Amino acid sequence: MKSSPDWQLVAEALSSLEFLRDIVEPENQSKEVREVIAHHIKEKNGIAPLSPGTLVAFAYLAIVYPKERVIFGLPRELIAHQFHESPPSKNNSELLHNLRNAMSHGDFEVTDDQMYFHDRHGVWRANISHEALIVFLQEIYIKIVAQHYIGWANSEQKKKKS
Repeated sequence: MKSSPDWQLVAEALSSLEFLRDIVEPENQSKEVREVIAHHIKEKNGIAPLSPGTLVAFAYLAIVYPKERVIFGLPRELIAHQFHESPPSKNNSELLHNLRNAMSHGDFEVTDDQMYFHDRHGVWRANISHEALIVFLQEIYIKIVAQHYIGWANSEQKKKKS
C-alpha cells in the first residue's frame, strides 16, 4: 500500500466539484451534456467528472464524517458479502471501525476497479470493487439518515410527552 497521499485522488475529487459547478453555468444550459463532459475532460487533462476521486470523497463523508456510534447500528447483512477481509471482522462494528481508521489515516489504495484498505499494523486488510462500494455507500447513507431522523423524531416525541 502507498504510504504517501495519492494526490491524483484529490485532483479527481476537485474535478468532480468543478464539473458540477460548470454544468449549471448559464452558458452551458443549452449545450448537450456529452459536449460539456468532453470539454471538461479536455480542460482537466483527461480527468472524467466521475472518477475514483469522487468515490473516495463520498466514502470519506459516509464512513469517516459520521460519528462511529451513528454507523455502528447498521445491519451486518449490509456488508457481509461485499468486503473481502483478512482476517474477517468479528462484527459490523469492528469492520466499520477498521474502515473509518483506514480512511481517516489514509491507509487505503485505489486501483481502476478496487479499493483496498488496511490497518496501520498490517494485521487487517479488506478490499471491495468500486461498484460494490458505491452500493454499500448508498445503503449506509440511507440507513444513517434514517437513524438520524428516526432518532430525532423519537426524541422530539419524548419531549412532547414530558
